[in-house]
Amino acid sequence: ALAGLLLDEAHRLGPEPDERARSASLSALAQGTCWDRACSLLEAMARARGRPNVIAHSSAISACEKAGQWREAVGLQAA
Repeated sequence: ALAGLLLDEAHRLGPEPDERARSASLSALAQGTCWDRACSLLEAMARARGRPNVIAHSSAISACEKAGQWREAVGLQAA
């Protein structure tokens, strides 16, 4: 949850977080149970810059898996 709060603060203060910062946030979210936040961040990355890198994508899948959201994880793998 702290990773999400820090990313929100970075958005608010500017400049826009880069892919490295977003990937690090996704990795931190994957350690907790913030699978929905991880999926939202992955979607935001895709809208902002096209296809997210493999690290970001894997982190979102991992967040879903750890939270028992296997359908979401499978959906992300197919994307």
